[in-house]
Amino acid sequence: MQNKGVTKNNGVALFIVIALLFLLSIGGAVILILAYNYTYTTKKQAERIKAFYLAEAGIWHAFYELRRDSSYRGELKEIESGKYVNITVSEPSGGFYTIRAKAEY
Repeated sequence: MQNKGVTKNNGVALFIVIALLFLLSIGGAVILILAYNYTYTTKKQAERIKAFYLAEAGIWHAFYELRRDSSYRGELKEIESGKYVNITVSEPSGGFYTIRAKAEY
C-alpha cells in the first residue's frame, strides 16, 4: 500500500517554525534594547537641561549679589540636596566682570 501525499519533507515545518521563533526573539530583543537606549538618552537630556537652567540661575544670582556687594567673587551654592552650582566672578577688567556658573545634575 502506498501513502499518497506523503513526501520526503519530514521536519521542514519544524525547522521553519523554529527559524521564525528565532527571528521573532531577535526582533523582540532589538526592540527592548532600543527602548532602553531611548529611556537612557531621554533621562540624560533632561539632566543636561536641568543643569543648564541651574547654571543660568547661578549667573542671575551672581548679578544680584554683585549689585548688593561689588566685592562678591562667587560661591558654591547648594540648590537641592546634593545639587550644587559653582559660581565664580572674576575681577573687573575694563569695567566688565566675567561670571561663570557650572552646575551638575
